[in-house]
Amino acid sequence: MMLQSSCDSSPTISVKGPSVATPPDSDSDSDNELPLLSSEPTTKTLAKPGDNVSKAFLHTSRKRLTVVEKILRILRLCRLGKRVADLSPWHKEKLSEAEYQQLWERIRLDHSLQVYVETKARFDYDPSTTTFTLRMPSNTHEFFLDKVVTNIVLRLHGSTNPVVAEAAKNINPGGSPSIKFPNSETGIPSTNCPDRVFRYDRGKYPRAIFEISYSQKRKDLDYLADTYITGSEGRVQLVVGLNVEYSATSKKATVSTWRPGTERDESGEELAVCKADIKDDIFRTDDGAAIKEGKWTIHDHDGDDDNASIEIPFSNLARFLKEAEEYDRDEENDFVGSQPVTKRKWKDKRKRSVTPGLDEEREADFQHLEQIEAERGSQEDSDWIPASVVVVG
Repeated sequence: MMLQSSCDSSPTISVKGPSVATPPDSDSDSDNELPLLSSEPTTKTLAKPGDNVSKAFLHTSRKRLTVVEKILRILRLCRLGKRVADLSPWHKEKLSEAEYQQLWERIRLDHSLQVYVETKARFDYDPSTTTFTLRMPSNTHEFFLDKVVTNIVLRLHGSTNPVVAEAAKNINPGGSPSIKFPNSETGIPSTNCPDRVFRYDRGKYPRAIFEISYSQKRKDLDYLADTYITGSEGRVQLVVGLNVEYSATSKKATVSTWRPGTERDESGEELAVCKADIKDDIFRTDDGAAIKEGKWTIHDHDGDDDNASIEIPFSNLARFLKEAEEYDRDEENDFVGSQPVTKRKWKDKRKRSVTPGLDEEREADFQHLEQIEAERGSQEDSDWIPASVVVVG
């Protein structure tokens, strides 16, 4: 069947509070997006751990950051659940192999950051183009992709075709794993964290990979599909690209798929390649209307049974997307079901006690780590060049 389912101790923090001032109350000032990097001195309100902020960005009052320092700051903000205002959900930085190695050396100096990067952060690194890409998809994109993947799994298990139903027993849907693909140009493997995967038993590579894209990422989908299929030598048998546009002129949504294929070179030799199986099939129009006719068919290209396939109507895909958008809006508006959450005064959050049985030295270390976590959002450690995090909105 073609479908398969599926980061030391922390450094000492020297507390040096930078000078801060309350920003002006005018809307024009608060809505001004400052650049991520700036050499101009400035003072702004610092974001504190636990702040409910919709946007955060940073700039330095001393000197421009190196690309490694910039990525480290972004990762720290992401770990705190904050976003940098002028970064896209598909943020790219040019990063040499030496800088990539230095980045990991710096990450490993901070245990909590290392754990976050290795278990939660989603990024790609391509040594052939020396490009580091940080993935920060929106809630809508995440909800939509979850709905699509869940529906595929249900259809596989509910198939009346015995070939499909039997194969579905071995499919394991997965989140965003870190996968390494060999790179013939540099000899250094590329690292990718696809949005979702289907693993099949215990194979090295997932059988199917799902990517959700938007304007910044869409042009990279063909390249990603080629990396997955060619890099795995065809063991990745299906790449799905779901593209959703949000612009002033378009709300169009499309689906594309890629599979292993063959073509002949100039000498007539047959070569294995990555080929687009479906390209930009529209399931929602520019004005946001669902396509009521048509369906997305996923075939089993491994087997001999032409009927070993599942079908998802385009109208279902459009409905999943609409539900994801509504769910995201409800979450932002603080709704439970159809009712707004009643605001009330709550007792202060209970403080966590030290785990019993720790000796004095370990207890001190434990308390020190908790202090670091509490101060991380507004203090600078020895790796940081003093900077401010601006709270907007």
